[in-house]
Amino acid sequence: MGFLMTIINMSLAGSIVILVVMLCRVPLRKAPKVFSYALWGTALFRLLCPVSLPARFSALSPFVRASDGITAVFISNDPGQTVYPQVSLPADNAAAVSLAQGPGQPQVTFQPVVLLWLCGCAAVLLYGGVSVLLLRRRLVGRVKLQGNIYLADHIPSPFVLGIIRPKIYLPSGLSEAEQAIIILHEQTHIRRLDHLTRLLGFIALALHWFNPFVWAAFLLSERDMEMSCDEAVVRKLNTGSSADYADTLLRLSAGRRRFPAPPAFGEGNIKMRIKNVLRCKKPARWVLIAAALLVIAVGAVCITNPVAGGTRTTSLTFPYYEDEKTAYNAEIFARQVRVSFPHAAEWELRKAGEDSLLLSGAWSRVDIYDGDALIGTLGYNIIPQEADETDDPMAVYSQIALGNDYQFAVRDSYEAVRTWETGESALVDVYYAPGISDRYPDGQINRGVVAYDRETGTFVAFDLDAGLVTQQQARRIAEQLVLEKAN
Repeated sequence: MGFLMTIINMSLAGSIVILVVMLCRVPLRKAPKVFSYALWGTALFRLLCPVSLPARFSALSPFVRASDGITAVFISNDPGQTVYPQVSLPADNAAAVSLAQGPGQPQVTFQPVVLLWLCGCAAVLLYGGVSVLLLRRRLVGRVKLQGNIYLADHIPSPFVLGIIRPKIYLPSGLSEAEQAIIILHEQTHIRRLDHLTRLLGFIALALHWFNPFVWAAFLLSERDMEMSCDEAVVRKLNTGSSADYADTLLRLSAGRRRFPAPPAFGEGNIKMRIKNVLRCKKPARWVLIAAALLVIAVGAVCITNPVAGGTRTTSLTFPYYEDEKTAYNAEIFARQVRVSFPHAAEWELRKAGEDSLLLSGAWSRVDIYDGDALIGTLGYNIIPQEADETDDPMAVYSQIALGNDYQFAVRDSYEAVRTWETGESALVDVYYAPGISDRYPDGQINRGVVAYDRETGTFVAFDLDAGLVTQQQARRIAEQLVLEKAN
């Protein structure tokens, strides 16, 4: 399931980059098509590569939240489990999870979504494979012309077939002049490794078959590839050869294929290609410079992920305030402890208010804000006496782990992150049942961070909004949190 979440993240990032490339093709329409074609490489990188470099400036900055120096994600890779039936997951989990409750452990069913994705991938790949097999059947009786160039009687248009040693196949009946033009065109494709780029594009299409932006990018990139190759060939031919080249394309137009299948690709989009060839002329130098700068700039911001403006570590002493102090909880407020944890520089702490997350079972609660957005709440409590002889998390965190409508799901999702001589920190899911909170009327699975320390006799708990705080941010807190006695 984690692999599918990665694919969805890549698809979302790729969609943003594809939109950027589409917009950039507008000012580049007067420039050589090689610049538009080069831009599609950034989209292909996003669709196939699950990692990227962090940078201050990124095309994704308006769309994602950066995590403390770690590249951002769009959809959580750890949907977790829930004991509540019909919980509506937050947006970053809802794409791939269906929940069911039965005896014993709760069940999480991912298979239908994964199976659907795999079927889509298989269908696209099967179509490509069958297309190549049918194409090969048309090559019966082919005759070698020279080198890696062959003539075939049953193909309507030329194409390149092969990966390691690509071969050029031409229809029989072409004149020598037409053969020379088409051979030069196909050799240009091979020299630029277009046959490999097209194969990678088809693999991206198979992986992201559910994304309409990827289909559009596949077709538009093919158009730019062919036009840029046409322009390269015309520049190599003698002056005034554009008309002859256009005539050759027109003659072959009846043989164009709508959906090239790797590792073969043919010569589609004939009408637009002819118009482009007839308009082809040497551009002004300033056009080339401006286009190159645009491609470099767009490529730089499209292959990077945004990072936060910085990180800092906050230390606060519990009790943070004593408004809730009573005779019942006086022992808790008598414990003076300090908790230190790393977070994004934009985060700030405020005294808990009416909009605080529930965090029932913890005291002296503190709200965490990112600007005007409440993103979490933390608080502390003492370790129960019954946990003195055990490190069982259910005993240590019983005050926050045993609720019916709200709980830190220690039994089902506890993941120890860091252990020291007197304590331990961990990640845990925080479950909201539907209707328990006005903030989450349909229920929610939040990110939780917990830590206890025997020396202080206390534990701290973070309830972090899963839609506003990434798993990387929560893990960073758990990895570096310090819980100690206050001086």
